[in-house]
Amino acid sequence: MTLINRLETLKGDGLYEDFRWSTGTRSFRQVNVVYGRNGSGKTTLAAAFREAREDSVARSRFSLTFDGEAPTGGRDHPAFVDVLVFGRDFVQENQEFGGATPTMPAVLTLGRSTIEAERELRELRAQLPELQTTCVHAATELTRAQTGLDDALRALSRRVVEELTRVGGRYQSAGKYSMRTAEDRLSQLGGRSVELDAEALTHARDLVHSPGRPPIATTIGVPALRPGFEGELLAALGTTPVTLVLDTLERHPDATGWVQAGRSLHRESEECIYCGGPLTAVRRAEIEAHFSDEVTRVEATLAGLDRELSALLDQVAHPAWPRSADLYADLTEKYDLALAELSEQAVGLKGWILQARQAIVNKRANVLVAVAGPTIPLVQLYAATLISVLDEHNARAARHDAAVNDAALRIEEHHLAGARGEIAERRTALSETEARDAAARQAQKDALARIDLLATTKGDPAPSAEALTFEVARLLGRSELEFRPRGENTYAVTRSDGSPAVGLSEGERTAITLVHFLEALARREPEAPAPIVLVDDPVSSLDANVWVGASTLIWARCVVEKLAAQLFVLTHDFELFRQWQYMIDGAKPVGVTGESYELRARYVSGRRRAELESWPTNGKDGKPIMLSTYHHAFAELAEAQRRLLTDDSFENRLNAQLLFPNVLRRVLETFVAFKRPGRVGNFTVMMGDCIDGLTPHEQKQLGAGRVHLTRFAHQYSHSESPDTTLVIPPDELATTITQTFRLMSIVDATHFDGLCRITQNSPADLLNDGPSIL
Repeated sequence: MTLINRLETLKGDGLYEDFRWSTGTRSFRQVNVVYGRNGSGKTTLAAAFREAREDSVARSRFSLTFDGEAPTGGRDHPAFVDVLVFGRDFVQENQEFGGATPTMPAVLTLGRSTIEAERELRELRAQLPELQTTCVHAATELTRAQTGLDDALRALSRRVVEELTRVGGRYQSAGKYSMRTAEDRLSQLGGRSVELDAEALTHARDLVHSPGRPPIATTIGVPALRPGFEGELLAALGTTPVTLVLDTLERHPDATGWVQAGRSLHRESEECIYCGGPLTAVRRAEIEAHFSDEVTRVEATLAGLDRELSALLDQVAHPAWPRSADLYADLTEKYDLALAELSEQAVGLKGWILQARQAIVNKRANVLVAVAGPTIPLVQLYAATLISVLDEHNARAARHDAAVNDAALRIEEHHLAGARGEIAERRTALSETEARDAAARQAQKDALARIDLLATTKGDPAPSAEALTFEVARLLGRSELEFRPRGENTYAVTRSDGSPAVGLSEGERTAITLVHFLEALARREPEAPAPIVLVDDPVSSLDANVWVGASTLIWARCVVEKLAAQLFVLTHDFELFRQWQYMIDGAKPVGVTGESYELRARYVSGRRRAELESWPTNGKDGKPIMLSTYHHAFAELAEAQRRLLTDDSFENRLNAQLLFPNVLRRVLETFVAFKRPGRVGNFTVMMGDCIDGLTPHEQKQLGAGRVHLTRFAHQYSHSESPDTTLVIPPDELATTITQTFRLMSIVDATHFDGLCRITQNSPADLLNDGPSIL
């Protein structure tokens, strides 16, 4: 295991805002004991190491030098996770008492992870009813939100179907245009849909509800003479064929038609069927000559023209126009106007046809005579306007379905736009409710899973009930507490009379937790390196007796059994500090190395700063000078006097103000108690009695100084105010310390000289600071 050699820097909080390793401070060894008064920064230092073990960010505040390595300079190092800290925080976090009333058993739980697991289990189990209630409420709200959205979608579906069912397709029924269809259509079209104004909506509804019309054929036969007909007719009517005219017909031309009609009747007859006279060959030849081939051709032409006129007359009299009722209603008026115009044209055409046919009749009656044509102009039927109306109808019929579908879409979008806001709000509410429901169910699921996990999680290593009972009794020096197993890392604690252990003292709690700490240290994984252990005294001086046994147990486990690679003990108890130094000195022959230090809080540049200094050593053998608490306080007064006389700085004044009135009083109390043991407990009386046995001259010298020291000790001791407006005047503080030394020298010079000798101070230096009031 890598050992810490030096704490180069620490950029922490308070006293350690900018800590730096002092130049004359010796490097750490295997066992390191640090003495520091209350407020010197011991617990803060321990807390910084404890935080660094669990938080990589906190490690960046450290710069440590390990064996054979360069300073970390704020970088991480594997050794941080192997620093184990025992102190007040560890005691508080690694034990928990439940019950502890005269009528209920005291239940002790050991181990931070076990305590945290038990605490979390209780909290989670207490939360289960509330979590269940939250889940039920969230499920109810989810159902309500889903129902609200479904109702809004169903209402939208109903409005669309009611409007557009006759269009068919997706709009035919609620089964086809369901609320899910409405939701899909809202997703597809909702963004572009707009609400129609009243006029546009009415127009779309009219279009949707208007019936469709079939297309009408526009290839209707429009009565019309073929091109050139009129010319042919006039030519035929004006033709006069050249021929031999019968004498009889010349005299009676009106009989021409009668004779011509009889030609076919007498073709094989020898006798005239009209008069009974003979029909000789000569007479027959004369008739044929009269009616020559040219005449025949003219008659045939007239007959053909007449047939055409007859057929056209029939078409004009009976036209096959489409019915106006078959057209869209808004086209009927236009169609009727076109049809009336066409009918008027048909009347003119019909009159022309009748005149033309009469002219043909007249011509045929005497084909040899030219006949005049119709006297009225020829009128042709113009059907373009009527056909354009039919084309418009057909175009509309062709796009009717598309127009209806387009109108239906606009109506649908109108309803989608109208419902969009409400459905969006309901959908948002549903999403939020779903999130709350999911969170509630997940929270319940996580809680149940966490309860299952915590119920089966193995806790920290803990001693058996028998070992805990034995070790605690050994530490306390009495067999008053008994531990019985109650569960994993859990014990029932009773007093020797069987009653629940109510109101455990701080020392008892510390002893219990220390046994657990050392047990966990002993049960680390075999392959794990031995850790660095830092022990910070978490108890007051009233529990010093506990720490006598605790020191022995810590030394045995950490040093003798080598469960710790390196050990740091921080204490405010000077006697305990001495005890540890004696143990280090005694173990040096077996290879144990150690160092002693003092942690001080000094004012530097107006701020309190922690300083770590090596404990003074004897120049002869290099061993630390271990004095009693009384000797150490005397030496501190001497050092304070030296600093004030050498450098009367603001920082030295503050250091003296906050510390040395207390030290001065303690030195005086110890000194006069030695001289007047029967007066212990009344400082003023003891100070007054200390002049007994002195010469009148000595009493006169001592009188004013004794009163001043008594007043000073009462007024300034135990003051912790850093207010510089209330500080002791610097001249008074330095003079008062010198007065203390002079009082001790006058009352008992031998005693005073002995103190100076053992603390390596010159009596003359301590007694000389200029004029004295003694």
